[in-house]
Amino acid sequence: MSGEGSTIGGGVGNEANGDLSTVSGGEDNRADGQASTVGGGERNLTGDDFGTASGGHDNSVFGRYSVVGGGRNNRTTGTASTIAGGGTVEGIDGGGGNLAEGTLSFIGGGAWNTARGKHTTIGGGEDNETEAEYATVGGGLENEATGIRSTVGAGWGNEATGQAATVAGGAGNEASGVDATVGGGVGNTASARRATVGGGGATGGQGNTASGAHATVGGGRNNTASGDRATVPGGFSNEAAGEDSFAAGRGATATHDGAVVFGDSTDTDISSSGPDEAHFQMPIHAPAFNTVSASAAKTNVEPVDPQAALRGVRSLSVTTWEFREHEDGRHMGPMAEEFADTFDLGADETAIASVDSDGVALAAIQGLAESIDEKDERISELEDRLATLESRIDK
Repeated sequence: MSGEGSTIGGGVGNEANGDLSTVSGGEDNRADGQASTVGGGERNLTGDDFGTASGGHDNSVFGRYSVVGGGRNNRTTGTASTIAGGGTVEGIDGGGGNLAEGTLSFIGGGAWNTARGKHTTIGGGEDNETEAEYATVGGGLENEATGIRSTVGAGWGNEATGQAATVAGGAGNEASGVDATVGGGVGNTASARRATVGGGGATGGQGNTASGAHATVGGGRNNTASGDRATVPGGFSNEAAGEDSFAAGRGATATHDGAVVFGDSTDTDISSSGPDEAHFQMPIHAPAFNTVSASAAKTNVEPVDPQAALRGVRSLSVTTWEFREHEDGRHMGPMAEEFADTFDLGADETAIASVDSDGVALAAIQGLAESIDEKDERISELEDRLATLESRIDK
């Protein structure tokens, strides 16, 4: 005992070398730092001022104001860092082999965890690591939080490398984009700013990837959302590559901006052919789309003049044409602007809603039927008159 005002309460082979240091008991413990404390245990060392090793064995406290609660082979080197204890490693309560290097870093327990960043936290588990400031690993195995303010909740082999990125759990997931999130699953990656993968994925390179800014993959397997703000809600082998695009089902690819593509359960792939269009993969026996048309859903109902509808249809210029930005062949129909001017239907003068074109066609057919009925009546009248004339001539 050589420190001024130091104390050794008992035990064997203990040393209190720092001024005002204390070793309460145990064996071969050393309190070298000023006002440092070793509570007990075996071969514990407090090497910096105001450090504390409460117990366990072969623990080292080198950070000023740092603490090791127990366990074995734990080491603090960061100022005010803490390895609290908890867990069991080979029967030793408090865990073992943990290293708290960062200032104000904290390790709750477990084994072989390393808290390097300033203000970082590891709750427990094994072989977990935090490197950047304010990073957190809750637990699990072989997880890394290396981005500033990044978080890995638990699981196995997950990495949160982006600033403020989060991996909640699962296995082999990575959130490398700023504010990116992976909720769980296996082998998923969120690599762009604020990209999200909810879960799903699989081993063997079939995880989900959200690589576009603000892109989302909800789940499923082998899906990719690479366009900015693109979405794949789930399914298998879908890709939303265009900005604001959407792909769902199986084998659906939306490569153009604003495209919406739905695949089915078959092996037949389907892709977009232009921006802001919708494609649906369905077998030939699939039902048609239904438009809500119940009277309960409608208001301001007014009758239609079938003859006016027929005249409007006759006045339309129906032509064939191709879309400027699409490569899906020629089409036939009127121009939306002319249709809107003629019938004053819908809210968009650049598009023709099927509910409106269907209604116009039905009304025009009624008008045509009325015209045919009128002509039939006239023809019948003329036939009667002709028959009368013929009978008179025959006489």
